Amino acid sequence: MKGWILVCVLALGMSLGGCSDDEGGSGGPTLTEWGITDVNIIQDDCNFQAISGPVEIVTDGTNATMIVDDVLEVSTDDYSPELTTVVMTGQVDNNEEPPCVARLLDEFTLRVDDPTLSLPDNDTLSVEWDHTEEDVSDGACDGIWFVPLPCDTFEDFTLEKLVE
Repeated sequence: MKGWILVCVLALGMSLGGCSDDEGGSGGPTLTEWGITDVNIIQDDCNFQAISGPVEIVTDGTNATMIVDDVLEVSTDDYSPELTTVVMTGQVDNNEEPPCVARLLDEFTLRVDDPTLSLPDNDTLSVEWDHTEEDVSDGACDGIWFVPLPCDTFEDFTLEKLVE
């Protein structure tokens, strides 16, 4: 099992390392890097505070992946350069306190500021982030988490493309 995980990690690293920086140039993946500005915390029951960066977005055919702070990853397999709104989701189970398990669900809605350009070709994106944590444990785990679960965090912010 560990061997398969290593193969997957290496494959992901190779695919990110080989990205081109122009969407049409090589026909391969497009990597863009973004900074986060204008953060507006709407609700923060999870005590997450303001989201920070950096952010990487990789588009490749119908797939798009966004990585925030090198730890939070969301994706979609329904991407198209013609879309003006792209929704990416991700789910992670935190089982650092066995037998307790917290499920972290993230949804990012990205809106291009210039609808005549594809997502990677825009200079700014408007983003809404919905983060939910819920206890999916079999046993009683009240009090083990930093905040009572379930909890929700909602933020909106702007992504500004970093100079290439």
